[in-house]
Amino acid sequence: MIVREYISRVVMALILFLISGNWRWQNAWLYFFFALGSIILVHLTVVREDPQLYNERGTRHSDTKSWDNIILPLYALGGYLVLVVAALDERYGWSDLAPAWLALGCVVMLFMEFLVITAMRANPFFSSTVRIQSERGQQVMQRGPYAIIRHPGYAGGILYYLASFGMLDSRWVLLPTLLTVSLIIARTNLEDKTLQKELDGYPAYAQKVRFRLFPGIW
Repeated sequence: MIVREYISRVVMALILFLISGNWRWQNAWLYFFFALGSIILVHLTVVREDPQLYNERGTRHSDTKSWDNIILPLYALGGYLVLVVAALDERYGWSDLAPAWLALGCVVMLFMEFLVITAMRANPFFSSTVRIQSERGQQVMQRGPYAIIRHPGYAGGILYYLASFGMLDSRWVLLPTLLTVSLIIARTNLEDKTLQKELDGYPAYAQKVRFRLFPGIW
């Protein structure tokens, strides 16, 4: 799992720089170092303390929900489309955003990293696929960001793609971003219904923490 995440960052860099043809593209370098820094922080602050979490995240499970096996490849495709569209935009100059969007994107990206890392530290059942981890004694987590929203990991994913729009200086990135965000929202809804039906204590938790992704909205 750890090796795969570093390889994905190399693939990210190759897509951005080979397709754009511009190895001096500062926005892409900044975006790449944010992405690389985020997994280094995860490995240092989460994996070292709870290696079993990454054993879970890196293992294929036969009890993963069938609909999740459809959504996950589409989700990955959306992520790569963001990179390809941004690189093509840089190559052909389709759009040019104000510098304020870059600054805003950096702020959102930093907050996303904080949110996701705190969620992973608070939840030892932070799996990469949707299933009930009965063999690990899965329980409802109510600490950290889970005391405010029920799915902080998905909220972080949405923030990541929204930040990509500004950081990569491309309004056309909004198209694959909207596709990917729609998939995240759909997956959030399906996972929440699964937890309501199959995880003891989750219905009571959902009554207490009302919002799935964003406080006061949904």
